[in-house]
Amino acid sequence: MGSIRVDGASVFINYYNDVLIREVDGTYLVQRGSVPGTPAKLSCVRGMVCWTEADIAKVAPLGGVGYQPNVVMSDREVSFRDGEGDGVRVVLR
Repeated sequence: MGSIRVDGASVFINYYNDVLIREVDGTYLVQRGSVPGTPAKLSCVRGMVCWTEADIAKVAPLGGVGYQPNVVMSDREVSFRDGEGDGVRVVLR
């Protein structure tokens, strides 16, 4: 999967390596056991922390019928395909 470097994106990671990506074009949430999507409800303290209403937050999937996110979550990276089929990869250091 190819990747595009996004300057200015904020990435938040929790204990389970769930990833929240906030950028100009939108907010994406990738959680264990869930389809990548846009959070239904999200609260943030700018640049510090974000939280949702539940451990596994409700999301609007990034793609429609037939969406195949191809999610890979490990202790090194989180990658998936967005609704347009473009690859998104977050490398955890």
